[in-house]
Amino acid sequence: MRLARGGGILIACALGFFAAVFLVWWTALMPLPAWLLPAAILCLLSFLLFFRDPERVPPPDLSPGIAVSPADGIVVQTGDEGGGPALAVYLRLSDVHVTRMPLPGEVKQIDFIPGGHRRAASPGSRTNARLVAEFETPWGGMTISQVTGLLARRIVTYLANGGTYRRGERIGLIRFGSRVEVVFPDGYRIIVGPGARVRAGVTPVARPDDGTAAEKVE
Repeated sequence: MRLARGGGILIACALGFFAAVFLVWWTALMPLPAWLLPAAILCLLSFLLFFRDPERVPPPDLSPGIAVSPADGIVVQTGDEGGGPALAVYLRLSDVHVTRMPLPGEVKQIDFIPGGHRRAASPGSRTNARLVAEFETPWGGMTISQVTGLLARRIVTYLANGGTYRRGERIGLIRFGSRVEVVFPDGYRIIVGPGARVRAGVTPVARPDDGTAAEKVE
């Protein structure tokens, strides 16, 4: 199982905790509470589950202009943010937390905006701390915001200023329950609605409104 970059320290801590508890239990060096070994196992398995990073490939028959979801989770908001149509995806603790490129593009600017840590699915998350990356795509400008949540306290970015990234390529990790927002190029149309379950790098979520760069999406 592939694990996400940015989770190594926490996984190592969970593994060390499990190893220490198991060693004491196995050698009977001292009495342990009955719950401690199961708790150590659960802690390790939880971190492995959270930081899993499965391979994802956009469907081979998907036209170049169709955007795929930036994250696993549930669509919680769609609309227009002035610069273009916008989409917000809420990631639960059980979802894969690696984020991916919806469209191919070049990084123009990366900014970290400090803020609060409200629940990522709530309207108040608009003031949460976030990492905002601006891209230039073949269809215009696109902005991706990786937003912290109630438990999410760190955003790990895989991006570099001036770097170019493919559609579906990994671009970062948000540690623990979070939200990803995308403002697509002007002229795009969101093709999923609130409540839809989406998968990063796979599920089509937006297309050019005139259809010139994308075929019909089933």
